[in-house]
Amino acid sequence: MTTELREQQAPSANDSRTSTQQPADGQASVPERAAIPTVKDETVMRSFSFVFYMTMALTVSFFPLYFSSKGYSNLQIGAIYSIGPFIGIVANLFWGFASDKLQTIRKMIIVMLCGQLLTTIVLMQIDTIVWIYIAMTIYNFFHTPINGLNDSLTLLSIRRSGKSYASFRIWGSLGFAFSSVVFGSLLHAVGVEHTILFTVGTISASLLLAFFLKDRVGGGRGSVKFSGCFQRRPPAESAAVSGAYLHDVVRAPDERRLPRPDHARDGGKRYDNRLGVDRIVA
Repeated sequence: MTTELREQQAPSANDSRTSTQQPADGQASVPERAAIPTVKDETVMRSFSFVFYMTMALTVSFFPLYFSSKGYSNLQIGAIYSIGPFIGIVANLFWGFASDKLQTIRKMIIVMLCGQLLTTIVLMQIDTIVWIYIAMTIYNFFHTPINGLNDSLTLLSIRRSGKSYASFRIWGSLGFAFSSVVFGSLLHAVGVEHTILFTVGTISASLLLAFFLKDRVGGGRGSVKFSGCFQRRPPAESAAVSGAYLHDVVRAPDERRLPRPDHARDGGKRYDNRLGVDRIVA
């Protein structure tokens, strides 16, 4: 009887192996995005940075030449490029919030590259300056935030692998330099009016590589708050800051001269100048 009880209580070898493979109750299995990046994953990330910076080189260096070949003035080209910084503020906030909310960077990059590709194709079909302003606004809305999201994905990946950020970022710089030299020579030979065609090619290559990127855990889950920009100060602190500002603005011209030596005496009166304001101390 004792032997039978021991056989019933002792788990078999198959049961023990199964229990180690299956997670305990209430614990989810480790997702793929939490795994350490493989050599293939890192190669895809470096390749994506290389190709995306090729597109960036075309946008920054050769788009002005393309618009100039279309007959637009330097003032018009400058106005086109002034759109980027303004729309970039809104675009980075929008796509950054969307990626945090949906907990995915890869899908956001794919959507942005699709929008950028479609906008570039439309850009080849238009010649009116107003429509070019609109097209470049949409282009920058999809193009500008990709760099930041790519950096975020890289940082989340190296957190798991322990690799250095520079080993990934250097490939973006190499892509920019490669694009500047190679496309510069090609466009010199075939004409800068073909810049958009090369841009369509680099964006398409980036989109293809983006499908092989993998999301990583560690993204923010908190909501975006702007309360710090409008934080209220205590009344005493606000009054002190306001008073100091008003004094600096409206003080008399004779107080803006060079400071007197500390504790200088003038007509029997002693002045303290250490705080930048003349006041009688004795």
